[in-house]
Amino acid sequence: MTRNITEHFSSQWRAFWKAIVALFCFALLAATMLSAEEQQAMSIKEQFEKKISELAGMPVAVKDYKISYATVKLTGVKIGDP
Repeated sequence: MTRNITEHFSSQWRAFWKAIVALFCFALLAATMLSAEEQQAMSIKEQFEKKISELAGMPVAVKDYKISYATVKLTGVKIGDP
């Protein structure tokens, strides 16, 4: 009888730890995906800054941008040396 009880508790602990490991893996995957999106967004912003700097002939810094269909809205644009 005691053996069945201990087996029952050990199977519950095993299921608990499997759930914890699965949750950890999901969180790790989500964090990886978010950081990849963040890096991609930064590279797009840097591309805008570079192209505008080439057109203006001086350094340009952009605080933020929004893409809507074929329109790009830049905010916080600073032209020249900061």
